[in-house]
Amino acid sequence: GTINLGTSVNGITLPKKAVVEHGAMTSVWVLDRDNSARMRIIKIGKAVGDRQEILSGLSEGERVVVSGVEKVTEGSKVE
Repeated sequence: GTINLGTSVNGITLPKKAVVEHGAMTSVWVLDRDNSARMRIIKIGKAVGDRQEILSGLSEGERVVVSGVEKVTEGSKVE
């Protein structure tokens, strides 16, 4: 599934399960206009409960994959 980005006092937050860590690199899957997944490198801040603060790499209103992220590949269509 996807969600629209929420905001907090300090900026954007996402459910932790949407954040993918690859060693020192952290990313999320963002959907383009055609619902195709695109990997986006992000910088994370503090974790608050089950949410992760996003310091940079995303803009409000972008759509991010939050479930099934382990199955997503670059360019794959997401319903």
